[in-house]
Amino acid sequence: MRTLLSLQRRADPVALIAACGAFLCLSELIFGWAGGADDLVRLKLTHPALAPSSAVCLTLICVAILLSRLASWRPVAVTLLATTAVLSVEAMIQHAAGDPMLIDTLFVDRMRDYDGMSAVTAGALILLAGCNVLLMHGPRRLVKPIETIGFLGVSAGCAIMLAHSFDQWSVYSIAVFRQMSELETVTLAALFGALALRARMPRGSF
Repeated sequence: MRTLLSLQRRADPVALIAACGAFLCLSELIFGWAGGADDLVRLKLTHPALAPSSAVCLTLICVAILLSRLASWRPVAVTLLATTAVLSVEAMIQHAAGDPMLIDTLFVDRMRDYDGMSAVTAGALILLAGCNVLLMHGPRRLVKPIETIGFLGVSAGCAIMLAHSFDQWSVYSIAVFRQMSELETVTLAALFGALALRARMPRGSF
């Protein structure tokens, strides 16, 4: 309870983005995948879904951002971010081998051929995890490059969604984007935005 009250007192846009992202991704896992509501995990039947593995990794990053605001919870936050990076590397390996991740195999009977964590998503998750750790424990000279990475991530997400709005298949025609859902793109863009905002904050304030 004391932790929640402390977070409430120190509410800011970064915490709001992380809380909304965690709620969205957990809802996808619980009600979408576990609950069998396919409409919640994909915008259209012919479009990729937010894969269970992606939802888990995004949730871990969001929770880590919230916990990292409290000094006593930062070791846990780093552990969650490291876990995200490891899962993302595993996803890249599985993607190259043409096999689904272990988390995804739990729902393999409901997943389609074009579902799963894309290579772009795995790379973005590794980048987000690493940058958030560096903001907590890295040298101050890295803050500006991390802020730039955050803005570039937001720009890339907006560009992908803009391409979708003109031609829904324009992005999926590129192999590395084929499994990337719209929900994934929006959530990643929001987290890169949170990264840029966080880099602008004094280190002691997050």
